[in-house]
Amino acid sequence: MVYKLSLAITLLAKEIFRQAALKGFPAYAEAKRPNYLKVETRNGTSFYRAIVLRDIEGEDFQLAIAFSTGYGEVVVGKLRGDALESMYPWMIPRAVALNIAMMSNVEADMWSKRIYWYLHDKMVLHVIIRGYEVYRNREWDCYTVRIPEHDILVGWYNKLLDRLYCSDTWIKRWADYVDEEKMQEACSILGSVGMRD
Repeated sequence: MVYKLSLAITLLAKEIFRQAALKGFPAYAEAKRPNYLKVETRNGTSFYRAIVLRDIEGEDFQLAIAFSTGYGEVVVGKLRGDALESMYPWMIPRAVALNIAMMSNVEADMWSKRIYWYLHDKMVLHVIIRGYEVYRNREWDCYTVRIPEHDILVGWYNKLLDRLYCSDTWIKRWADYVDEEKMQEACSILGSVGMRD
């Protein structure tokens, strides 16, 4: 299969951005034209390219995000035909950090770790409060709160730095079906749990 300029590829990349955002990553992406995404973070807006890479043996294709030619790219998924076989949403923050004005490498590394920990069972269910699941990573002493019926993580609390990152406004752009009051309540629980323990 030969991939060329394609809005379909762009939409697949957008879906991986969406999955990262639903795990608390504060970003939004729009498919603007074939192979281009308009990405927003708290630091501003920039355009990224969705590209397809062929592996060395030439049998598999990888979906990657690039900032600009010559800046490198970050693989965010594996393609099988016209569909995603695997998604790597924990790599989205690293892709965003290809443009240093959008996110520092240190911040991207932390976001990548948080998403990876959750998706790979490195976060332990700590407590359930009013139906919201609170997860904790003991090694890095950070917490997240999950809204179970939507499988959404509302943000992250880093106890070591005493920082709360609530991504409710970003999530709302991706998932307008989630009740705003629920997200605010989950963010409130996230802040209070980290301070109690």
